[in-house]
Parts: sequence; structure tokens; C-alpha cells
Amino acid sequence: MALSKFMDLDIETIGNDIVTIHVGPKRKAFSIHKKPLCSRSEDFDKAFNSGFKESDSTMNLPEDDPNAFDFLVVWIYQDRLPKFPSGKFSDDIKGCEKYTIVLEDLFFLSEKICLNELCNKIMDAKQDADNISSCIPSPMGIQYVYKNTSKGSKIRLYCAAASFYDGSLIADRKEDIQDYKEAAIAVPEYGADCLEFHLKHRLEIVAGGRWRLDFQSGTGKRGIGQCFFHIHGKGEICHLDVEAAMN
Repeated sequence: MALSKFMDLDIETIGNDIVTIHVGPKRKAFSIHKKPLCSRSEDFDKAFNSGFKESDSTMNLPEDDPNAFDFLVVWIYQDRLPKFPSGKFSDDIKGCEKYTIVLEDLFFLSEKICLNELCNKIMDAKQDADNISSCIPSPMGIQYVYKNTSKGSKIRLYCAAASFYDGSLIADRKEDIQDYKEAAIAVPEYGADCLEFHLKHRLEIVAGGRWRLDFQSGTGKRGIGQCFFHIHGKGEICHLDVEAAMN
């Protein structure tokens, strides 16, 4: 249930019905047109169009981040993510780290409500930003990701891939090695995912002591694969294929 292009903001597209969603412990209210919201998300469609008496025009999301929901609303209406680099996010590691937090919080929300297309676009944006600024998820950042996701999450896979890459560069950086060890002890699932990634992919990524594939690049000769960090349900077409067909 994805809208693959910029939405025409006319009455036929957005409709007349408005729903209100209260987000976060302080119940920040977001009023959104129901039609585009439900067109984007099956979860919201079921919540507001199920036919049950309980499905009225309001919803509560007390555990979610209002700032992330703000970016979700922008995506629903305008089909765009925050840009990097930009005035808000400088073209350096500090700017990338700030941008990463925004993307990750939006990913957690999108994954929770099964917005596969948005999750995939976020992962593409994260790869691009990390590549531009030579940024790698930190052990502390990895723990934050694991705290907010569940087994099989593609952003966990990205963390494992990044750790595999960084691990080959830190042989003489004892403090960094210790930080990764402590992260694996604190979050055993992370340690298991790193080992699984190493066993499954090391031969295709590294050969003869040289890197064959770049985990921060999806396409191109050295890309790890367009959809390596994507989620695609049955019958879903990758947004990159849709965009390529439109150009």
C-alpha cells in the first residue's frame, strides 16, 4: 500500500476526513488527512477503517517519538526525508551522527507500523550519509539500535556489517576493540549477529585481503546489493526499481 511518487495535494487525493494521533507520553497531537495516511500504511488503514466501533478518528501512540512522527507526516504528504548534508546537518562526522539519530528514530517508528517502503528509503539515506562522511555506527549507537528493534531488523544487519568492516581496521586500537566487546556483552544478540554476518558473507565481501564489496553502497560495481538492507513483502516492488522505470 505505497504511494511511489510525490502526492498531488488535491481533494481527490487527500479527501476530507481528518484523524488525530496523540504521540509520546505528553500526547502531542497530529491532525492528518485519513486517506493518504491509510494509503501509506496498512496498520493505520486497519485502525481507522476496520468497521469496528472502536475505530474512530483518534489514536494513541504513547511510546513513540513525536519528533520521528513529525518526519513521518512530512513523508506521507511530500514523500521526502531530511537531507544530508544541509543547514541542520553539517557535512562531517558530527553532522552525520546527528542525522543518524533522526533517521534511526524514524526507522524504529516505520518498522513498528510496517512501512516497508519508508524503512528502505531510510536505509538508503543512512548508507549514503555514512559513505559521504566516513561514519560508522558506534558501539553505543549500536546498543541504541538493538534496544529499539527486534530480531531480523535490517538496521541490525547494517550494524553487523559496519562492525565487520570496522573490525578489520582496528587491530591496533585497543580502546575501540574493548568498546565493541562491551557492546557484545551488553547485547548478546549483537554479538551473535556479528558472528552470523562474518560466517555468511566474509568470502563474498573480502577476497585475498582486499574488500570486494562496500556495505555503504547498494549499487555499482562494488555495491553490496540494492536491496541488501531492504524489507520487501510479497508482491512489493522496490522503490528504486519504480524510480528507475519512471526516469
